[in-house]
Amino acid sequence: MRKKIVLLFIILISIFCVAKAFEKDDEIRVRVIPNSNSETDLVIKKEVQQLTVSYLEKCFCRNGERFKENIIESIDEFNVLLEKYDAISSLEKHTFYSKAYNGSSVKDDTTLTFLVKIGDALGDNWWGVIYPEFLEVSSSEEVIYRSFIKEMIDKVFN
Repeated sequence: MRKKIVLLFIILISIFCVAKAFEKDDEIRVRVIPNSNSETDLVIKKEVQQLTVSYLEKCFCRNGERFKENIIESIDEFNVLLEKYDAISSLEKHTFYSKAYNGSSVKDDTTLTFLVKIGDALGDNWWGVIYPEFLEVSSSEEVIYRSFIKEMIDKVFN
């Protein structure tokens, strides 16, 4: 009987966690689009990407509204830095289309995006999530996820 109660409790917690995971956060993404996919333009994209990440790290705040305000207050200065790359940045609603990345899928979504366009912006873009957590999607780090709930279920039935 005790195992059934523990299992029911774990199932309820699991449902709550899954429901929370599917709630839409006030996510902010970053996207850098190069002029083209030529070797020269991809080198420029990498430089602009690094400049953009550094800029956004300086603006970053765990408070989403303050983070947006920091960007808005300093975006003109950042755009002056981007002029030498024939690039311009903006903070706007932008649509990301369905993609698969590292075995996960990202659904179509229109979300607030720090968008950097270089020249005609016709090349393959680099993108990442910058809020609520500052994450680069193109990271090569391997992340291992552990499930507390799975561990509890295994413990109860073993």
